[in-house]
Amino acid sequence: MAVLFSFGTGRVKSICHLWASNILIETAKMLILDFYVDEPACFGVPPYLSPYCRYTAGALVDAGIPPEKIGYLTVDNWRSRGMNLPDEPELLVVIAGSTVPGKYLGGRIGTVAELFTLLEKRHHRQSSDRLVTLIGGPMRYASPDIRAEIQRRGGTLIRGDVEWYAHHVAAGRRAGMAHTLRELTPRDHTGQRRTYTGGVDRWAEAGAFLTRLHPNFPYSILELETYRGCTRSVFCSFCTEAFYGKPEFREVAGIAAEVAELHRMGNRF
Repeated sequence: MAVLFSFGTGRVKSICHLWASNILIETAKMLILDFYVDEPACFGVPPYLSPYCRYTAGALVDAGIPPEKIGYLTVDNWRSRGMNLPDEPELLVVIAGSTVPGKYLGGRIGTVAELFTLLEKRHHRQSSDRLVTLIGGPMRYASPDIRAEIQRRGGTLIRGDVEWYAHHVAAGRRAGMAHTLRELTPRDHTGQRRTYTGGVDRWAEAGAFLTRLHPNFPYSILELETYRGCTRSVFCSFCTEAFYGKPEFREVAGIAAEVAELHRMGNRF
């Protein structure tokens, strides 16, 4: 039996992709929840997908987690589910924060109040050594009061690079991820930074698959990080890029490999 569609191939791909991604979300053991980000040098509100999410996905794969065990959910989809997670993932990584907030056409950035709601709903299950909630992205610059409240509600705010912690926590899952996290964060030290000597390039390429789970795929727009930091001695008043310190540049070969893999996955923008 032949079935005729009156819309284009891209639309068919989007529908099939959405159906497949919903199945993947329901069976995911690790979940990346995208609250969206907005920084002077990084944008992640739909149709944009930030490098934070892709790096984290790649870091989990590098730690031995199969891609089919890694789910992705946007904050808008989370809201549409009544602010409930599709399941209780063993590891939940929330990418959040806006240092230059604005008004957006493609989505609404997750708020601190919504983050507290998320943690409150998950908090009662946090006593298990299987469950860990990491919060990363520009949210790292939250005030001491917000940081304390996140901790009180069972979350761990990463003030360094969340993908580094996600990788090591996932790699230590046999010993218990909560136990591994405590070993990584003595005296609540969560400032470990990634380096550009190998790790990020591997994770950027390995995390390209996550783009297929984005609601806007194959029409999503992907930002690429070529370096971070600032060369200026006097910084712009609105900008937070100086907080990353002196510039660190990625290798050209690593950027090229990331782009090639993103293209192979069907991304064009």
